[in-house]
Amino acid sequence: MSHVNFDARKGGWSTPGMRVRIINQSAFATFLIFATDFNLNLNVIEVDGVALKQAEPVKNLEVHPGQRYSLQIDPTESDGNPKDLTLIAAIGKHRTSKTPYSF
Repeated sequence: MSHVNFDARKGGWSTPGMRVRIINQSAFATFLIFATDFNLNLNVIEVDGVALKQAEPVKNLEVHPGQRYSLQIDPTESDGNPKDLTLIAAIGKHRTSKTPYSF
């Protein structure tokens, strides 16, 4: 399991949110990406270089080998203060579209 920490207090965000680019460069492994704040939506805005007409909010994202996603994430509290955000990338077996982890 791998993780990335984002400290919004150090980012100096002038506008809410940030763009995160996810690229799976593995040969065989599928990654499940999710945030430790389960109330946070990961808004998919681009898939494999193609921008979506409307952002697709998801709680987790299954990224197969060679896939690329751009996410828009807003790591702010309801009162407008920035909060820390941790994204987790768990290596998993291939899942079918019948599982709750599929996008």
